[in-house]
Amino acid sequence: MAEDDNNPGTPLVPVSPSPTPVPPLAAPLVATAEPSAPIAVSGTATRQAGPKLPRGKPGPLASKSVTGGKAKAKAAPAPPKQKPTYAAAAQAAAALQMPPRPVPPLQASLVISILEAPNTASLTVQSQMCANLVMMLCMEALAAQPAYTNIKVSATQWMPNGNLVLYRGLDTTQAALLSATHILTSALSLWLLLLGPSCMTVCTNVKWSKILVNSVPLCLSPTSGSGVRSSTSLHVSLTEHNPSYTALKITQMPSWVWAPNTYLSSAEKLSLIVVFKDPNGTLARDLIKAKSLFVFGAQAIVCK
Repeated sequence: MAEDDNNPGTPLVPVSPSPTPVPPLAAPLVATAEPSAPIAVSGTATRQAGPKLPRGKPGPLASKSVTGGKAKAKAAPAPPKQKPTYAAAAQAAAALQMPPRPVPPLQASLVISILEAPNTASLTVQSQMCANLVMMLCMEALAAQPAYTNIKVSATQWMPNGNLVLYRGLDTTQAALLSATHILTSALSLWLLLLGPSCMTVCTNVKWSKILVNSVPLCLSPTSGSGVRSSTSLHVSLTEHNPSYTALKITQMPSWVWAPNTYLSSAEKLSLIVVFKDPNGTLARDLIKAKSLFVFGAQAIVCK
């Protein structure tokens, strides 16, 4: 049986479309740059692939000065390397190989001389007692006196002219050793078989200077071959006509360089030597600077 077309029948309900399934959210992808392979360039150098660095003029701060003018930025030049000089290199090498400085010798303190003793007598005295025995004798004489036990003598030495030089100890002053001279001379006179301490003179050791005086008249008259001027007459003439010589403390009378009998008979002017005390060397320097001394009417030349 056919259905009636006019029969509404069951009402039609609109059907909504089914929802489209939403895909699940995935984590965002982060782009990572892989190192590019190096690109070969002509020559031995290689360059990495990638964006080229911008080339062009520098920015306004680097290319323009404060006043508006253009100036190129230049790097400060490196200071030139100074080559070491020969003197500096030698000094550095010497500093590495410099040996230790030697200890300065002991300073002589006292000089004991025997009055009016010829050279043969001086040699006899020296042969009787050597220098080390003299030092031991001095130490025994000082140790026997309670007031002088702190005074020490380090060494003694005989000089060619017969004088005896005493070297003071490390902790002994020159004044302290000079105060004990009467004890030392008494002991030495007994051992050296002298007449007594009065035969000896003691003085402090002072530096001596020596000058040479040239063009000094040799004889009393130019025509006389004899009558050579003596040391005493030379000393008197130098003292009368030279204030600078008068102020000197003469330790050895003026003497001719050679014995007068060795000179030629025709010689008229020769040289003599003057020795005097000069602690710091200024007296000799002043005499040499003055250049001359007057003696027997002649202007003699002074030199070192």
